[in-house]
Amino acid sequence: MQTPNLKDQKGTKKTTILVAVRDEQDKPLVDLACDLARGKGGSVCVVAGNPDAESQKWTWLSAYQEQSDVPVEIIIHHQQLAERIILQETQKTKAEVVVLGWGGKESRGRYILSQTLDAVLQEASNDIIISQRNYTRQPQNILIPVAGGPNAIHAVKIAHQMNPGAKITLLYVASHHAKAELNAGRERLKEIDKSFPNIETTHKVIVATSPVEGILREAGRGYNLLIVGASAERNIVNRFVFGNIPKAIFNQSPISTIILRRKIPFLRSARQKLWVRLFNFLPNVSVGEQTKAYQSIQRGIRHNVDYSFTLALGALFAALGFLLDSPEIIVGAMMVSPLMASILGMSLNIVLGESRNFWRALMMMLRGVVLAIIMGSVIGLIAPNPQVTHEMLAFSQPSLLDLGIALIAGTTAAYSISRSNVSNAFAGVAVAAALTPPLANVGLTLVMGAFDLTRGAGLLFITNLIAIIAAGALVFIWLGFRPRYQNAEKNITLRRGLTGIVILLVMVTIPLAVLTYQSTRTTQLNEDIQEAVELGVNEFEGAELDTWKLINGYQTGETLQINIILRGPSTISHSKARALQEDIAGHLQRPVALTVSTIPSAQLRAFIPPTPTNTPLPTSTNQPTSTPTPTHTLTPTVTPSPTQTPTSTNTPTATLTPTNTPWVLQVVNVNYWGLRVYYSPGGLEVGRIDDGTQVVVLEDPVTLEGTEWYHISVLEQHLEGWVEGEYLGMMHEE
Repeated sequence: MQTPNLKDQKGTKKTTILVAVRDEQDKPLVDLACDLARGKGGSVCVVAGNPDAESQKWTWLSAYQEQSDVPVEIIIHHQQLAERIILQETQKTKAEVVVLGWGGKESRGRYILSQTLDAVLQEASNDIIISQRNYTRQPQNILIPVAGGPNAIHAVKIAHQMNPGAKITLLYVASHHAKAELNAGRERLKEIDKSFPNIETTHKVIVATSPVEGILREAGRGYNLLIVGASAERNIVNRFVFGNIPKAIFNQSPISTIILRRKIPFLRSARQKLWVRLFNFLPNVSVGEQTKAYQSIQRGIRHNVDYSFTLALGALFAALGFLLDSPEIIVGAMMVSPLMASILGMSLNIVLGESRNFWRALMMMLRGVVLAIIMGSVIGLIAPNPQVTHEMLAFSQPSLLDLGIALIAGTTAAYSISRSNVSNAFAGVAVAAALTPPLANVGLTLVMGAFDLTRGAGLLFITNLIAIIAAGALVFIWLGFRPRYQNAEKNITLRRGLTGIVILLVMVTIPLAVLTYQSTRTTQLNEDIQEAVELGVNEFEGAELDTWKLINGYQTGETLQINIILRGPSTISHSKARALQEDIAGHLQRPVALTVSTIPSAQLRAFIPPTPTNTPLPTSTNQPTSTPTPTHTLTPTVTPSPTQTPTSTNTPTATLTPTNTPWVLQVVNVNYWGLRVYYSPGGLEVGRIDDGTQVVVLEDPVTLEGTEWYHISVLEQHLEGWVEGEYLGMMHEE
């Protein structure tokens, strides 16, 4: 049965009021829709559906088409009315107002009113009115509570459209008798009155312990309709957590009550739909799963011997793992620790508003914290010469990444314990959360006196603790856990708990952000220094970079103090070190204080070890044997032979008289790279010495293929080997 969409005489499309009904008990909803259509000069579209109802049972709707003074269109669906059907018909008819009914049945899971009503409220952008089935046509005395929200303001217009001659009373509920608050309420009512100059209203300000108590008390004083604005449409969390005030009034009101939610602008509607889809991503846990999770968590916050014993073992495992620098042992400690149960207990009891169980879980957690720190301290005291290890450092440097890991771990833990088919994931969450190891690290570092590491490990634990509580509470809300709306004390506990969590989360995020920023800057600085040092060292032939260390200079503008250790065949002169310093400073664009140390070394590339030969020592004629093959078997003498007389060759004779003192000569006429020092005459290079360096000649020179070789030692460089004699000269006394 349908009637055409009506237009007025000027051709303008009339306002359409859509009302969803299931059976004849919903007649008051149609009456309400007709009152609204009459006041707006529009029409009514009735969407009916119930698979259990026979077609002839819809005859009561025909009476509205025949007798009503407003146009009525009827659309019948032979299936159960659901949010999909209502939303589709709303779009087809382009209804301005949607009227829905709610019987007051208690919702389950995350839903405030019911699955269908909540979905329509979240998806539809039209004006929505939810009414009880006791609405009386054309109410004469209407009460509208006002607290500052836009829905309550819009309710004045709706009330006037229902019955232009009705008496409309605006109510403001103050929480105290303070004069300032009462005056603020009166001013608020006056502001609303200015928005409707053609609508006469009465103002009333009362004092009550809660808005619900004040509204219900006033509603019983002669009114026949109560219009309540839907709360918290701006905040998706408030929508599911704190949006219970209209529902509480709806259930307990002594008179006919409707809930009004005004039309939402397009952008806000799109944003709300996005949030709703995100919020509805997780499945709604059943009542049985909620009960099972509740019982499991509440059992976990009761202190027993198993809790203390396993926690102590976990802390001992972690402490030993830190001292042995073994991540495997630390992971095992995470598996043993029961701290996660008490932390999730705090999350759930905040959501449920059960303050007593929350404090019990908190004390349970604190007891475990103290015990874990004590166990770590004991291991630190009895361990022989404990040293800071890499794992101890890793668990003492928290960052925003650790906060993100903890949030994900808390989300997973709350979800897995609430869903029976994924409860096996709880063990993996314990590994990711890292609760006991930071506490054991706190005890260890306290005993060792590494207080910077103690602060870092403590911050890591606090980060994990707060993040898990916050994420766990959000997931529990997401899955439908919440206190009963009738209990105001539990709602207060929930509000304060969530507010405290948010504040703590912000407080712990600030130092983590600072540490993360500093760590990022330090990492970038180290990479820049590494690049600059490598480029500078490459300019030195034969030298290789061994290690470098930044002593200080992490602060902006501070001089970088860098220590560099090189491996190579020679020492680095002051001029070369100065050039390296300038190259590094130019690359980094910062002042640099450089310290360069060298380790003399030689690179052996022989794949087959040399075979020692019995090469005779050189004779007094200073001539090599027929097969001159000097090897490492040559044994230098401390002083030249007393019978040995230098020849009239290039070897100076002025100071070469037989004495018990080694010869001391000076390196002369060498280039920038210095004089090469070989392991044996013409053999492997083992180092280099600069021009002007004093050397000690250990034995007579050896001539090999026309080149005279001297066996020398440089004490300052701890260098010994053979050099060509043409680069040695007498020392000049000044």
